Amino acid sequence: MEFQGHQAVLAKMLVIGGFAAAALIAYLLTPWVGKLATRVGAVQTPRARDIHQRAIPRWGGIAMVVAFAGAIVLVWWVASLLGVSLVSFPSAKRAVVGILLGTLLIAVVGALDDLYDLSPALQLAGQGIAATAAMFLGVKVEFVSNPFDPTGGVLFLGDLGAFITVFWIMGITKAVDLIDGMDGLAAGISAIAAATIALMATTAGQPHVALVAAAAGGGAIGFLRHNFNPARIFMGTVGAYVLGFVLATSSIIGVLKIPVLIAMVVPILALGVPIFDTSFAIVRRARERRPIFAADKGHLHHRLLDRGLTQRQTVFVLWLVTFCLCAVAFAIFRYTIG
Repeated sequence: MEFQGHQAVLAKMLVIGGFAAAALIAYLLTPWVGKLATRVGAVQTPRARDIHQRAIPRWGGIAMVVAFAGAIVLVWWVASLLGVSLVSFPSAKRAVVGILLGTLLIAVVGALDDLYDLSPALQLAGQGIAATAAMFLGVKVEFVSNPFDPTGGVLFLGDLGAFITVFWIMGITKAVDLIDGMDGLAAGISAIAAATIALMATTAGQPHVALVAAAAGGGAIGFLRHNFNPARIFMGTVGAYVLGFVLATSSIIGVLKIPVLIAMVVPILALGVPIFDTSFAIVRRARERRPIFAADKGHLHHRLLDRGLTQRQTVFVLWLVTFCLCAVAFAIFRYTIG
């Protein structure tokens, strides 16, 4: 099924509506969530590696996950009333359900970590369960293009695809969590990456993928109004996990479905800042013989601060880097699809 004519126009309008709805819900809900977090003790007190100097409520991510899920459900309902289908193949709806289920599961894990400071093993177990649940519902890397086939054939991955899927989802989820060390940084980077994936999906005729990414980006933008320096609330582990999970899964059901090897570069570029920061952190900690999950002050934003930049300047620099990487990713994507 191709999205053409008024169906395509309505689908695009619904995607934009999903972004706006998520942004509004997150913006309105975040202050209430902040009060709830303070009441139950989900508060971030200053630590040695932290930049802030006062206690700030976490759990801002709860507002984002409610906004994300609420916007998708609302838009899907409106689409049904208008007679607009947001999916081009039957399994696509199942994959969206898989993302929603996995997002709710990962949100629970993140919220518990914000409240009880879970061990790395428990966090990894929760991430693995959420990623596996999404995979069984159709969020899976099933093939890549065969670079040795001049006719453009593909290599079906079989069971290896399941491993790659879970590894990718868990890796991106943790990467966004690690980059969340400064007011507005993770929310802004995630919003830019989500907008890029949404634009790619719209161009490729995948409105269901565009809606998922747009709803995540809208939730991040709505929350960012309260999180930009000086932040009144943090997204917490719950927010970082949700954004990372949605970015990872939406890239799988969208861009990674294109059977061209170079298209694999697209989501890696779009998520380049958190991926590079995480990779560098792993190498750094391994070289120093410290646990991989041990926190430190060697992340990109810490290094920029050490060079004399202010918090806002550092955030803007990393937002700009993300924007440039996403622009390159979109250019490669357009070239790939012709």
